[in-house]
Amino acid sequence: MKEKFIPGTKKKYSVTSDGIVYSNYKNTNTGEKFYQKKPVTKYIQQGSCLVNIQFGKYSKSNKSKVVFMNTLMTDIFKLKKPDAFHMYSLRPKNGDLLDTSLDNLEWRIRSTSDFKFYPQPYYDKKGNITSKCCSYCGNIKDISNYVLQKPNRPSENSTYKNKCRSCAHKNQWKRINSDENKLSKFNEQRKAYANSEKGKAYHKQYNIAWKKKNSDMVSNYYISQNLKIEIKDVTPELREIYKKRITLKRKLENHGKEN
Repeated sequence: MKEKFIPGTKKKYSVTSDGIVYSNYKNTNTGEKFYQKKPVTKYIQQGSCLVNIQFGKYSKSNKSKVVFMNTLMTDIFKLKKPDAFHMYSLRPKNGDLLDTSLDNLEWRIRSTSDFKFYPQPYYDKKGNITSKCCSYCGNIKDISNYVLQKPNRPSENSTYKNKCRSCAHKNQWKRINSDENKLSKFNEQRKAYANSEKGKAYHKQYNIAWKKKNSDMVSNYYISQNLKIEIKDVTPELREIYKKRITLKRKLENHGKEN
């Protein structure tokens, strides 16, 4: 068990790794020290464990101050958060807020609602986040599938969303579909964007990427069925030729539509 003095208390108070705060001495009315080591009472208020500690030089007018035990344990024992890309809170593993021992404390990602699945981040050997569990679908996905939102204040860091992009879009579309006013407004905005220069440029690039993806996804079975040959006879060279054929056919069709 480790025990350290709390800074700013003139060694009057100390805290242990078991989460116990001790008062090491008392001051008499004349200001003299009366050594008597006793644990300081902890109490719970608004879901947090608190303790009253007197800082600074002794005086009759110097009242004790309220200190959060989680903050005290973090500062005294230099507890580091797993990363800087999530909002963390130090919480007890067993659910007992009064049990503030180091073995019982763990960093938990904050959320405005209850998790279906805990959004556990995963790291590489260098400590960089590589993937994360989606709090909605529970699938572990590459970190590129999560939005890195900007902080509200300059002093804060950017943080990753707990829902993956796919689940966030599904939930957003569900909310829009359930409200006629939102759906009507969404359709108006979609039409306006599609007719804008930015929207036309986006759809043009999207169509190019979509056609390329479809071309890359042409299966050997599809080729064999169209050419009426065995799948084993579909060689890499034949596959490339057939893909070029599809591309050429689409270009001719588009050319005909333009004319």
